[in-house]
Amino acid sequence: MGGDWIKYFAAIGEVAPGINANTALESYSSGPPWVVERADFQAMVPLWGDYTDKMDARESLLLNEQYSFMMAAANQSVPMLPHGNPMVVSNPGAYREVWTGKSDPAQWNQAYLLHYCMSVEYKGWHWHKSLITRKGWYAEHFDNALPGILECHTPGLQEPPAPPSSSVEPDGNSIKWAWFLYRLFPRINAATSAFRASYCPKLTSGDTPEVLPKRLIRTLFPRGCGGRKTTMYLTAAPPGEDADWNATGLEENSFCSAQNQAL
Repeated sequence: MGGDWIKYFAAIGEVAPGINANTALESYSSGPPWVVERADFQAMVPLWGDYTDKMDARESLLLNEQYSFMMAAANQSVPMLPHGNPMVVSNPGAYREVWTGKSDPAQWNQAYLLHYCMSVEYKGWHWHKSLITRKGWYAEHFDNALPGILECHTPGLQEPPAPPSSSVEPDGNSIKWAWFLYRLFPRINAATSAFRASYCPKLTSGDTPEVLPKRLIRTLFPRGCGGRKTTMYLTAAPPGEDADWNATGLEENSFCSAQNQAL
């Protein structure tokens, strides 16, 4: 998040704490808060909300709430952990995360949280959290024919294969992205499956388990598809069949075909 965000104190008519941009970067430039001491958090929350409202009144931006959190932390002198974030990975280029400066996946596995805040593309695989919704999000609206994966009786995501070794993929950041997708997709599937099991009616009567379609969903960055802005299609591969990083999984040449766009 850098250290330049301290300019926003003046922008919203607030007095900045006595820190410079370097201290703002090193001590307060955080991502989302994972663990905060209760007393510190209670002191920060009113300021966090107040700053967010003032930032939004000035200009509606995606990161207003995040900047406001850092401003509240700085105001109350609640710095980040001094040696970086030992809990999370989000971006191979991120500053002070579990995998920063490390090339051994065994070390990346120590991450407790996968912060999927980025758009990811590795070979035939694409990911952004908005792509698995039918209608998109505030920044971009979609018109998918397929339902979002939280909707009832929807198949899950096709899960990618194990990440490539450095002998196959020489680019270290690409290996990290492949590792990220490999770790993320099974967890997305487990969470959405549990959600559907709790809130969706069964397809059959009694206690018969829900019968889902045999194919799986793949995502892609928005493309036109018969007049619709599309981000999902169905794979030809049934669940359990090995995936391939290079393969798109299309049953026909076009992801817009009826076979790839209808359950």
